[in-house]
Amino acid sequence: MPTCNFILFGVGKLASLRCTARDAIHRKERTTDTLNTKGVVLRRAAYLYDLLEPAMMFFRHNAMASAMSRALNLSPTHKVLDIGCGTGLVTKKISVDIPQGNALGVDASPEMINIAKHKRESECCHFENALAESLPFESASFDAAMSSMFFHHVDLKLKLACLNEMKRVVKPGGRVVIADLDRPWSWFGNFYGYSGYIFFRQPEIKENLEGCMPSLMTEAGISEITAVASFLGCIKVWQGIF
Repeated sequence: MPTCNFILFGVGKLASLRCTARDAIHRKERTTDTLNTKGVVLRRAAYLYDLLEPAMMFFRHNAMASAMSRALNLSPTHKVLDIGCGTGLVTKKISVDIPQGNALGVDASPEMINIAKHKRESECCHFENALAESLPFESASFDAAMSSMFFHHVDLKLKLACLNEMKRVVKPGGRVVIADLDRPWSWFGNFYGYSGYIFFRQPEIKENLEGCMPSLMTEAGISEITAVASFLGCIKVWQGIF
């Protein structure tokens, strides 16, 4: 089983690398339907995302989504914002816990959002093409906000801008839950995290691996920050209060 997992990891990393490289070229050729952001926007990779993401998470994605849902402490009528939702895998899982509410996922990639709408939109689960650093929503319009494996795609300045926007749109006292890369605490975490940094050549990943997220969350005015779950030796789930 460990050998099989490592093979899956290698295949997923290499396949995603090819997609990411094509995306990098595509980002330089911005089209009119691309929102203007300095963050990494996965476009062509969107069509393989539902296959690659679970494999690259060693199929721990459901456990992580469950940990995030518990940390959010949701009520059935809550309105929750998911930043950098991709194809909506986690957004959809969260929406099950708020049948009379709404889980709204946003992403800068129109391809990701189109797939999310086609495969996962429902009465209590919706998606919108939007920038995390410039959210098109009124202040205090959500009960909680969350993000799953998004912040390692944006640089320090954008990380803070996104956190500030999350704080703006969430009601005072609302919860925030973020799952992302952190400073590795095991040999496998070092291998997993830094192989991604080397493959993708993204300095944003290294920022996370150097442990930037808790201090940025504090700077954005998030209080009671606690790591409530951890995965793969370098991924943490933090909860906090706005």
